[in-house]
Amino acid sequence: MPIQVPRTDTRGIIRAARQGRMEANRMKRLVGGLLTVVIAFSLLGGCVSWASYPAAPGEAAVKNPNDPALIDVMTTAMEWVVRKYPPGPEQQAGARLAVNLPPGIRPRLYEALARDVGHGAVPLTRERTDLPIYHIAQVRIRGDEAAVDILRPLIELGAAPSGEPVYQEVRVNLRGGVRPWTVTSHREWTPGTVSRMPDLNFMEPPPAATPAAPAAPPAGTPEPQR
Repeated sequence: MPIQVPRTDTRGIIRAARQGRMEANRMKRLVGGLLTVVIAFSLLGGCVSWASYPAAPGEAAVKNPNDPALIDVMTTAMEWVVRKYPPGPEQQAGARLAVNLPPGIRPRLYEALARDVGHGAVPLTRERTDLPIYHIAQVRIRGDEAAVDILRPLIELGAAPSGEPVYQEVRVNLRGGVRPWTVTSHREWTPGTVSRMPDLNFMEPPPAATPAAPAAPPAGTPEPQR
């Protein structure tokens, strides 16, 4: 009786190989997508994804006011407000306004923010309280969305009964994070209805370095003759 040699299922082998290649390609795409997400989050490692100033109810205040994301958000919002609501003619030379930032901002960043705002903005110091002052009253960063409340003086309305300028609150809404922060919308409150003015946080220059005392001569060194 002849021996029956089983036939090889060639079509089945081809189908299995094809399905294996398809599964491998699918896994490659999945791994590639996960790597993209990981790289994106690694690029955002130095960014703030959730910050509040001042602290919202049930939250802790921002721990590092010098974080680049927080500085970028405040700079973009302040520049937009100053450009839309200038304190006077743009042709006015020199310092035109002072910006009041949250406490804890390093002097170098305080100066850089005012410089980036432009339009004659300078950091608030004790010698500049006579300038119109624009205040950062509140900052909220939630992922790729942010809102900054800025108090701007209405110079054209004159002084309030207290002698202080009349202020208007302007909320600036922004979107960014991975991309540069940009203003998406804003809201204005009725002038003179600001409930609380922020404290004045003056930019304090770093203390001057104390010159080192001259080193004492080694023991046994003869004194110079007079």
